[in-house]
Amino acid sequence: MRQASHHSSRSRRERDSSQPSGSSKPTGRVRAGDQVIGLHPAGAKGFRSSRSVGAVTATTGIAVDDTDAHYARSVAGGANIVYEPIDQSYGIREHGASDPQGQMWWFQSPLG
Repeated sequence: MRQASHHSSRSRRERDSSQPSGSSKPTGRVRAGDQVIGLHPAGAKGFRSSRSVGAVTATTGIAVDDTDAHYARSVAGGANIVYEPIDQSYGIREHGASDPQGQMWWFQSPLG
């Protein structure tokens, strides 16, 4: 499996082509350590992608071990970086990227 460029080194993206289009089951998965996030097609059950409506409709925050190292891997992998790493007043360091559908992903680690 090819590792997704905008996820931690323990993450990978899987494609499940056995699901019929229109199925309510995920058609892909993102693994973050032992956790799995199901991905549904934007058109399923009336869902619309950020790109299709011209606005960010949601954001997803993912905890990573080292924001700067993750950012460097993301840049090297060609990710669409929206925000470079920044220290936030609420105690995290994060960077942001968007996927091809316009979904925002935040990659965060605690400060200090």
